[in-house]
Amino acid sequence: MAIDFSWEGARSSSSSVLQDLPYTIFQPLYIYGPYTGKDYMPFFLDRLLRNRPVPIPAPGIQLTSLSHVEDVASLLAKVRGLHLAHAMC
Repeated sequence: MAIDFSWEGARSSSSSVLQDLPYTIFQPLYIYGPYTGKDYMPFFLDRLLRNRPVPIPAPGIQLTSLSHVEDVASLLAKVRGLHLAHAMC
């Protein structure tokens, strides 16, 4: 019996596992606050406060959001065990 080690094989086997498990995917983009280990906020804030241009990846039309670490933690704590949140991507 041959084992499929390709990306497609890994993706299809993980998909079949996920079908049987309750899951929810969260992708907060820019988390700020204490202990986040991110260093992008001082850069952006410094540029904004000094009225300097803020670089935006091309094409520059995408929306984004900033989330405080306590808000993200609160969201994750509230969704645990919530039946309506299962299989949300």
